[in-house]
Amino acid sequence: MIKGKLVFVFHSHLPYVLSHGRWPHGTDWINEATAETYIPLLQVFERLIGEGISPKITIGITPVLSEMLADDQFKEEFTEYLKQKREAFSHEYLSDLNKTQAALRAGYSSKTAYSIGHELLKIPEVQDRIAQLATIKEQRANKSADDVIKELERVGFSQIGDIIEWNQSGMAFLKDSDELDDDAMAAIESVSVTEEQSGDDKNSRMVLKSKVKLHSKMAALTQLAKHHGLVGDTEARGDVNIQVNVVNYAKAKE
Repeated sequence: MIKGKLVFVFHSHLPYVLSHGRWPHGTDWINEATAETYIPLLQVFERLIGEGISPKITIGITPVLSEMLADDQFKEEFTEYLKQKREAFSHEYLSDLNKTQAALRAGYSSKTAYSIGHELLKIPEVQDRIAQLATIKEQRANKSADDVIKELERVGFSQIGDIIEWNQSGMAFLKDSDELDDDAMAAIESVSVTEEQSGDDKNSRMVLKSKVKLHSKMAALTQLAKHHGLVGDTEARGDVNIQVNVVNYAKAKE
């Protein structure tokens, strides 16, 4: 039986893309090719050599591609490209711990997502970043019971006078934001402002009407009472809506 030999010959070429932006016909083109083709090939060769296998492969690189790969601009932009990709992968990996899906969502192609994800998880910098993000995520989610009680107390013991004020004519005004402390801000659910025309045609003026909606004091107090064992399983609902009419005197004079 005649024994044959098989030789792989790869030919690589890209048009000149440096100094042509990033996408779709700029440096992202060569960045993607390097990250998802050239480097993975070199990694395969290194593994084969490590196993004592000499890869019988020929790679042809055109002068244009060779010139770009040797350019300092490419080296700088490719380094930044890798940082962005690794950062995106680290964030995406935490959402479901699926390396392939994380690589896909980070922008890698479906043909290389599995292998790229596998290799990224081996990189110490990526491992450290994932661990750091996991700690941050845990800290955000790990709110104690005391934190919850504190927020309920802010709402339950809030006072309307902390949010609005009255003049001698009895007109109510929403306080400036810099006058509201954290407790007062926590009691506010939403604020909406509308501009309306007030008065007849001769004495017309523009009026700003602010509608402030507070979180329900009764609901918060009920939850606190349950927590402290003051009441049984009761249910209380209620929204506090305050409409404050504020006259914009500057517009009224126009």
